[in-house]
Amino acid sequence: CDYKSFDLAVNMLGVAGVQIYSMFEPGLSDPYRWTKLTSIMDHWTPENKSQNYPRYTASDPNKNIRSSDKWIHDGGYFRFQNIILGYTLPSKWSGKIGLSRLRAFVNMQNIYTITNYPFLDPEVIGSNSDGATVDTASGVDVGSAPTPRTTMFGLNINF
Repeated sequence: CDYKSFDLAVNMLGVAGVQIYSMFEPGLSDPYRWTKLTSIMDHWTPENKSQNYPRYTASDPNKNIRSSDKWIHDGGYFRFQNIILGYTLPSKWSGKIGLSRLRAFVNMQNIYTITNYPFLDPEVIGSNSDGATVDTASGVDVGSAPTPRTTMFGLNINF
């Protein structure tokens, strides 16, 4: 949309009704991975039943890290994927500096995501055993990096 010399474009993306299996989450109770999430430091005990993670133990006698629906989470989200805000200098001003058009803009990507997913990004990317990114692991979070937020500033100059 345009208003006076400003222009704005907004692209939003949403997904509903999907579930994500957190493949990396069971290993968070492994004593060698304690630093992964601060939420596991306050683990479940008979007196502390409101917590989600089991106690830390190297031997895992109760098999707390086995595959389970406990590691499945709602993967729905709504994301402001791309926002572009621009300003075009009026032609009476741009003509004074020898230009037919001058537009300044800011382009922001993945600025804000609304989700109940408890980890970094519900838009998960899977990987195979070699660590290569693959699309076939849809719905499985292997602990990959989140979609980056980026901000870019630019100028469109016409002579």
